[in-house]
Amino acid sequence: MYPGPAKYRLERSNTIIGNPLMEQLYTVQEVSNILKVGYRSVLQQINTGKLSAYLVAHSYRIPESSVMKYLDTNKVIRAAK
Repeated sequence: MYPGPAKYRLERSNTIIGNPLMEQLYTVQEVSNILKVGYRSVLQQINTGKLSAYLVAHSYRIPESSVMKYLDTNKVIRAAK
């Protein structure tokens, strides 16, 4: 249930500040541009469960936290020789 306008404020971009449920959602195309990979690569990561997404009106929406979690779990740490 939405607690009302008194608890949250809007920025110029019309995003709600202070509400953890209203994080930025990206399309598959936007995530592919952010990660500099192909559109099908992002779909493959969603289908294998490596990248979580919501299905909204027959298209995927990927939360910003999912993109950040995906990057953290795929970070490569090399040991010094």
